[in-house]
Amino acid sequence: MEKVSVTESARTRLKQLIANKPEALGVILEIKSGGCAGYKFNFNYLLHQDSIEDTATLLHYDDLTIAVYNDSCSMIEGLELDYIQDNFGEKFVFNNTKNQCGCGKSFGL
Repeated sequence: MEKVSVTESARTRLKQLIANKPEALGVILEIKSGGCAGYKFNFNYLLHQDSIEDTATLLHYDDLTIAVYNDSCSMIEGLELDYIQDNFGEKFVFNNTKNQCGCGKSFGL
């Protein structure tokens, strides 16, 4: 799998969220059905690494671990994960997805 790119701002924010949940070892980046284009991204905390190692690929970015389920790896090849803050709020942004919808919240294959 081509490595997912994680910007410094996304890395910083994810580490802040993980620090607030001491039992978390990292995050799981999931692909779920939904949204106007068919699929959407979801985050969950990675709590037990040994229970996921057989079904997921672990990506390491210095002291940040992101798990991606093996059946989702081809859907996120070349993905750039970013985190932005502006006058309207803050959010994670998923760039370089295939067939992203107009609202930017989901994607298709």
